[in-house]
Amino acid sequence: MCREDRPRDFSGSIRIKDSFAGALHPLRSLATFGADDGKAKFLKEAVPSVEELIAMRNAVEHPEGLSGKLVIANFTLGPDRKLDEPSWHREKDGKLLSEPSSIRADMEACIHNLLTLGEDVFVSWASDHLQVPAMMRVAFIPEDRRNPLCPIKWTVTASQHLEDLLSKPESKNNPS
Repeated sequence: MCREDRPRDFSGSIRIKDSFAGALHPLRSLATFGADDGKAKFLKEAVPSVEELIAMRNAVEHPEGLSGKLVIANFTLGPDRKLDEPSWHREKDGKLLSEPSSIRADMEACIHNLLTLGEDVFVSWASDHLQVPAMMRVAFIPEDRRNPLCPIKWTVTASQHLEDLLSKPESKNNPS
């Protein structure tokens, strides 16, 4: 049996728009965590790129719907007689809903943005679920301090509270 011919069960699958509109939606996180919370801030920042990606997907799945239709232009010869790379845009009723832009550049940005969003959600979850939160924290490793052969961006390290306790002189910890 070919892989494509196997019965598939999608009962547990989550589509991007459902998950974003649900638990990850920034309005829900604002109500839950408050406007100054890091989770609410990064989810709010993710809205434009995720919504445009969803609109483009909807334009393909539902042409002439609310998101219009996705128009793709293959390689074209520009006015300067140079080859222009493929572009895309959304339009509805003959009007542009988005400016034509490079498919390659947009895909690079989408991949980066979605990977960053996924990383932020995961790191946020990990930070909230440390075994001993009073003694541990998730810390960002600045780019100039990362090993180029193994560029780790995040680490679990001692909390500020634990560092403060360890830095106290011995005489304060053991009164005589």
